[in-house]
Amino acid sequence: MAWVRDFPGTEQKLPAPSPAAVEVFPLPPAARRVNGWNAILEQPPVITMGLIAACAAMLAVTSAQGGLEDPSVLCAHGAKVAERIARGEGWRVVTANFLHGGLTHLLCNAIGLLVLGRMCENIFGRSAFLALVVATGISAQGLSTLLVPAVSVGISGPIFGILGALIAFHVRHRSEVPPMHRGTLLALVVWTGWSLASGFFDPEMDNWAHTGGLLGGLVLGGFIPAPQVSEGTPPCRRRVHVIMGFAATGVVVLSCTLQVMTSLRPRVMVAYLHLPGGFRIDHPDDWTVTRLLDQDSIEISDHVGGRVFVGRMDRWSDDLGENTQGAVRTLVEGLAQASLAGMPGFVSSRAASRSVDAAGRTWFRLQASATATRGQDIEQRIDATYAGGHVYFVIAVSPKGAWQRYRPAFDRILSSFELP
Repeated sequence: MAWVRDFPGTEQKLPAPSPAAVEVFPLPPAARRVNGWNAILEQPPVITMGLIAACAAMLAVTSAQGGLEDPSVLCAHGAKVAERIARGEGWRVVTANFLHGGLTHLLCNAIGLLVLGRMCENIFGRSAFLALVVATGISAQGLSTLLVPAVSVGISGPIFGILGALIAFHVRHRSEVPPMHRGTLLALVVWTGWSLASGFFDPEMDNWAHTGGLLGGLVLGGFIPAPQVSEGTPPCRRRVHVIMGFAATGVVVLSCTLQVMTSLRPRVMVAYLHLPGGFRIDHPDDWTVTRLLDQDSIEISDHVGGRVFVGRMDRWSDDLGENTQGAVRTLVEGLAQASLAGMPGFVSSRAASRSVDAAGRTWFRLQASATATRGQDIEQRIDATYAGGHVYFVIAVSPKGAWQRYRPAFDRILSSFELP
């Protein structure tokens, strides 16, 4: 009953409206569908915001360690490096999605993830959405690993996966989408086409990762149940979402754990003994010999930014006598000039020194840095010695600003140098 006051001092009771009276003019089914659709899309995107927060936290960690200038920092935290994935570090196809190369990179991806992720999360449900992000991240970095040898990071691959899943959903459930929202399909297709096309004109974009994520999203979006909007979804299919969510969480936790364990593991030096020149050198076990420059020299690299060239040159004989030291010094300066000259507009600073090792050999050292007008700035150190009619050299190169990070490995490699 309701109380109604007609005038001061008097009150009367009125009967409450009956349910039948309320339903005299019910909402049309189309209006109810629109209201229900809007209510679904307006739910808070908990997983989406969590993903953005995780990416922001990782950017803060890597930036504090110099990751904006030094690619090896990103590598140490799980960036996609094709060579290392091929050697067994498969978890990088997961961890690479949560790393970014800078604030602009993160902001662009965060905006796309917020707009598309909110829609996708509310349509498929939180558990299925998390599984979709992880799975399309794997497909994105997996295709990139096969076709792009360079280091790759960023959550743009899963964003394209979300695009693909939303496109597949709108095609598959077109009859269940309210007419006023059916234009979303065209907007998603245009967004996808424009993003892929722009990637072909930007050499810094990993368009193969975008393609891998998109293909993964199209496939998964074709069969993942969407109980939020699909009427009559069986309970067994709803339980699939819970299983997918637990599986995705487990994959992320396991990948991060393996990456942390790997980064904390001390680097073991291993011996390289089979050069035709007869000399040997040790290098960290996570570095590889990437190419044979000629029969008497090699390049050792961590595939991120650290490189060491080791070899010998047969240009002098034992009859040089007192001029040997001057000839080796000239060679060192020539090597430095040759390697730096490939950087247009370089300005180099150099410091030369000489030392004697435990075997009594004299080593000449030239430390040089170069600032290029374009391309990557580098720092390098060249050590060379003369023995048995040959000049042996060790050239260490790192990105500018990352020398201290690489120096322990460089020093260990040089100190392990043994002549035949």
